[in-house]
Amino acid sequence: MSPPSNLHGIHAVDSLLALPRGVKRIIAVLADASLCILTVWLSICLRYESWVSPSGYQWLAMLLALALALPLLAAFGFYNSVVRYAGKQMIQTALRAIGLYALMYSAIVTAFGLPTVPRTIGLLQPVLLLIGLGLVRLLAHQIFNEQVSHLNPPNPTSTVLIYGAGNSGQQLAASLQANGQTRVAGFLDDNISLHKARIAGITVHAPSDLHNLVKKHQVKDLLLAMPNLERPRRNEIIK
Repeated sequence: MSPPSNLHGIHAVDSLLALPRGVKRIIAVLADASLCILTVWLSICLRYESWVSPSGYQWLAMLLALALALPLLAAFGFYNSVVRYAGKQMIQTALRAIGLYALMYSAIVTAFGLPTVPRTIGLLQPVLLLIGLGLVRLLAHQIFNEQVSHLNPPNPTSTVLIYGAGNSGQQLAASLQANGQTRVAGFLDDNISLHKARIAGITVHAPSDLHNLVKKHQVKDLLLAMPNLERPRRNEIIK
């Protein structure tokens, strides 16, 4: 009797998660390289309103996309993010990198006017690339977390609060929620403008709400996620 198909999917995802981080980055870069080529081709097809086979200078436009996009994404730290815990920081990184890429790519395509390469792809292709990057990461994020949840069914054994609603706090919350063993009852943050706001589905509270939240949610631990916090303030929070 063959194992259920969903078990094959779980084992495949588990094998991917077990790969060395360097190998995962190579896979991500190759996927993005494919997106660069695909989005240039799609841009040309949309401009001509028909399916075309790449030829001549159109291949050069694809090589240009690869030569600009991949180094920029790497330089902005896009490949340092963990897909399973992808969130606001990864989106912001992609926007900055592709924003700069769009300026460079459109400037070169417009300035040199490559034959058979429509100038409009200088604007259209970066937009398609940004959408593609987002969709691929979102799909991978969903697949990984759904499959991992089968291996570790959500059954929180403890409840915590996270002090710090910045990037470090958001990454910590995503990591804790992904393992299914810890429930994040909320963020605490000194920034008044964030109070009562919801970040990734988690409410941000004022530090003065700490004792009420501990009683209400039976909080076991308070986790500090403010790496730049000065020692006096850190000691004050711990007390």
